[in-house]
Amino acid sequence: MDIDAYVAAHRGEWDRLEQLLRRAGRGRGRLDGAEVDELVALYQTVTTHLSVVRSSTPDPALLARLSNLVARARSAVTGSSAPAWRDLARFFVVTYPAALYRSMRWWVAVGVAFAVVCLVVGAWVAGDPHVQATIAATKGQATPPSLVVWPENSSDIDPFENLDAKADIRLAVESAQAPILLGAVLDGPGRYVSNASLFYRPGGGEPGRYVKQHPVPFAEYIPYRSFFRRFSDKVDLVTRDFTAGHAPGGFEVPVRGGQPFWVIPTICFEVAYDDLMRDSTTQPGREASILAVQTNNATFGYTAESEQQFAISRIRAIEHGRSVVHVSTVGVSGFIRPDGTYVDKTSLFTQAARFGSPVVRTEVTFSDRIGPIPEYAAAAAALALLAIGLWAGRRDARVEPGVTDPAPTRRDSVVV
Repeated sequence: MDIDAYVAAHRGEWDRLEQLLRRAGRGRGRLDGAEVDELVALYQTVTTHLSVVRSSTPDPALLARLSNLVARARSAVTGSSAPAWRDLARFFVVTYPAALYRSMRWWVAVGVAFAVVCLVVGAWVAGDPHVQATIAATKGQATPPSLVVWPENSSDIDPFENLDAKADIRLAVESAQAPILLGAVLDGPGRYVSNASLFYRPGGGEPGRYVKQHPVPFAEYIPYRSFFRRFSDKVDLVTRDFTAGHAPGGFEVPVRGGQPFWVIPTICFEVAYDDLMRDSTTQPGREASILAVQTNNATFGYTAESEQQFAISRIRAIEHGRSVVHVSTVGVSGFIRPDGTYVDKTSLFTQAARFGSPVVRTEVTFSDRIGPIPEYAAAAAALALLAIGLWAGRRDARVEPGVTDPAPTRRDSVVV
């Protein structure tokens, strides 16, 4: 092969590639699209020329020139490897801002929607003091509590009917990682409503339910409504009567690393009924238990009623030998020991969350064993004393039979 003729035939292509490489500098930024295409085509062509020359002539100068052109063209076409820190800097300075700008309408819309959802959830949680207090009290606890107790009517919206209320409760349960015993007003059955204790467990599932067995007459229901309406139309302020439950309740509480126990719910003034409390405490199979008195005393305001009910719970603790968790919507809540003493009692109309370790007992007290016998004995004794008193009074008033002499006649002198 005539090397001089070959060089003369292709020198123009080599010079043109040299010119493009000088203009490109370190990259292709100074070339337009057509010139970039031309550079790629010349790179491929000169690579072929290099192969031909290498196999045909040992001319070192020509081989060096063509090798240099091919190496520089390859670098311009494929790019050179920059240091990693330059790639990182380019990502944050050029690539990432450009990507954000191109997709701005999407990430702005998503960000606004996320902010709205956060605000709604925040307002939602802040609007329920029980959810808010539970999340705040249990946040950061090394060991979750075994049980959380909310008062009567803590959910005055039926969580079976209202998805927001249900989600609120479920959020609190999963945040606390513990069961929650709460008071709720349920719609039904039929035209009635129910005052219930619901037991929610972590992980989902239907809650356990206890319905108040002894609703308060003229407060939670109106007996003989049509009769009493003759005296006052205020009976219709109670628009729907509460129904009565038919059995005592109890929910098993699991304990991490320990034996489970039962929490026995009592709603408001049920704590004042001897037989109801006795039947609840002595349920077969639920001996290891504590009592929970859930109450709502808001309508009684600053009267002594809240303290009175707390005192009744103290008596029940002694009577049944059980710890009592007394929790109210308006304060005056606390942990009562089986001997009637108490700890962590809160004040009236004071929001608070308290942690306690109630003693779990299984014994049946003497009071629960004898049941209502003292009441019957006292009633019988009272009747006996009444009968004796009536008999003694009639005996003293009785007159002995006999003949009585007439009273002597007395005459006095009267001057007129």
